[in-house]
Amino acid sequence: MTVFGTPYFTSRNAAISYYKSQGYEDATADVDAKLAAGEIHLGYPPGVALEDLVYLDNARRWGIKAKFA
Repeated sequence: MTVFGTPYFTSRNAAISYYKSQGYEDATADVDAKLAAGEIHLGYPPGVALEDLVYLDNARRWGIKAKFA
């Protein structure tokens, strides 16, 4: 199964935790800036059925299961 990562996070705290793990020194400020700029989002990706979503990065971020014909 192929899974594509998305810029959708399960919560603001999850996004901060994710960016801290990626080495961002001021993850809180970086997440707030990314949210304000529309680079990342909170909640479910729109238009995706729940059964096609998977948790990524210790349940911090949403992924989408790919369907190939």
